[in-house]
Formats: sequence, structure tokens, C-alpha cells
Amino acid sequence: MDRLTLPVKGMHCAACVGKVERALDTVPGVGEAAVNLATEQATVTFDPAQADFDRLRRAVAAAGYELLPPRPAAPGADDAERAEREREQRRVRAKFVTGAVLSLPVVLGSMPEVFPWAPAWLREPWVLFALTTPVQVWVGAEFHRGFLRDLRYRSPSMSTLVSLGTNAAYLFSVAVTLWPHAFRHLHAMTYYETAAVVITLVVLGRWLEARARGRTSDAIRRLVALTPRTARVVRDGRDVEVAVDEVRVGDLVRVRPGERLPVDGIVVDGASTVDESMLTGESVPVLSKTMTRTW
Repeated sequence: MDRLTLPVKGMHCAACVGKVERALDTVPGVGEAAVNLATEQATVTFDPAQADFDRLRRAVAAAGYELLPPRPAAPGADDAERAEREREQRRVRAKFVTGAVLSLPVVLGSMPEVFPWAPAWLREPWVLFALTTPVQVWVGAEFHRGFLRDLRYRSPSMSTLVSLGTNAAYLFSVAVTLWPHAFRHLHAMTYYETAAVVITLVVLGRWLEARARGRTSDAIRRLVALTPRTARVVRDGRDVEVAVDEVRVGDLVRVRPGERLPVDGIVVDGASTVDESMLTGESVPVLSKTMTRTW
């Protein structure tokens, strides 16, 4: 069985994680699939004779998401990924700021009974149309593309809900603006503020989500960086430094004062305080004695 860790794009919630995992599990030859939302990665164990990257990618695409080839472990890869994440955050933030700036006057003009001091020209349907259109078309473009993708693969997601709801409010408002006489007997009104505010608030959620995911990814990388790459193993009466992956069950590992624990194990000789904050979050070192504690 081969094991691959692959980046996944387009996930935004736990439901997305479940859909990607189910899509991968349907591929013949896949033994296990685990998806991490924080790191946006899928770890797949599969039989190379039955499954390959192309089949995995097609299955994930059919669920409405994008599976990317494994990232090369090249120098500076983490910096490039961090830069890409920061660019994404700036892009979403720019969309939220634009949506907020345009949505505020739309709300003021659409609710004269709540904001009677708003200028009269702000209540004109054509003004509301001009302010809402950039929010609907540009700020909400991601949701509309997601809806088309969901429609293609018959796999609805939150993008479907946002796109359908806001387009219904926006298109009805445009119809009332263009042909007011046709809706006069119905006493119809425009709902531009509904489309603009819904899209702006959802984009705000995406921005906060991107920030939280970026911080989580950085924290995970810092924790991984704390893990020692080598271990000092006692073999044939002398200390031998080997890679952590080469340590076997039953090996006697010597840990000197101030060093990090390279592997799990039981204390068989000596006593010292150990920093267990990586596991428990407690910053105070804990006393570990012979045969009394395990990690």
C-alpha cells in the first residue's frame, strides 16, 4: 500500500471534509482516507495497482473539490505556501471591505423607515442597483462559480445556497427596477440589501476562516519542528545516533539533559523533568522517574 498526502482546495467546513473523504473512499483500492481541514490536506492509503493520483483527483472533482499533486519537499516550500496563504487572505479581505463599503449605503437607502435621515437620492432603485451589482457580481463571484460546479457534479454545497438565495433577491430587484409598472399592482419592492448583506457577511466568514486556518497551520508546523530528527540509541554497549524512523521497539534510547524526547517509551533508568507542553499544553516541566511514566 502506498501513502500520499495531497493538498485539497475548496473546503470550508466539516461537511466539506466528509464529502472529500467519502469521495476518496469510493475509489477502488483506497484503504483509508483522512482529510484535515486546518492544513487543507488529504492523507490517502491505497493500492497502487488499483488506484492512482488521476483516479483520486477525478473522484474528488466529482464531489466539487480540487485535489492537487503532492507538494515537493523543496527548500523554501513552507515559505511559498505561507505567502500563497497570505495572498488569499488579502484577496478575501479586499472583497469583504469592498462589499461592506457598498452594502452600507444600500442598507441605509433600502430602509427609510429605520433610517429616515438617509438622503432621498439614496433610495432610488437605480442607485441601489448600481451599488449592489459589484457586490453581487465581483464579491460573490466565488459562490456563483461554486454553484455552477456543484450543478455540474450534482453535489450541492454552501455555495449553492448562497448563490441561489442572493441571485433570487438580486434578479427580482432588477426586474422591479426595470419594469416597475408590471409589479405596481403587487406592491412589490426591491431586495438589493438582502443580496448585498448576505454576500458580504459570508465573505467576512471566509476571511475569518482563512485567518484562523493560517494560524492553525503555522502552529502545527511549529509543533512539528519541535520533533527531533535523530535519536541516540544504545547498541552493542555504545551510543549510536540514528534517524528517528530507524528506532525499533525494544531499543534503549538515551536522552541527555536538555534534549527533547525523540520517541514514545518508558523510563527504565534515571529521573528528570520533561517538557510535556507539546502534548498537554502545560508549560511547567513534569518529573519523570524510573518505570513510573510513559509518553
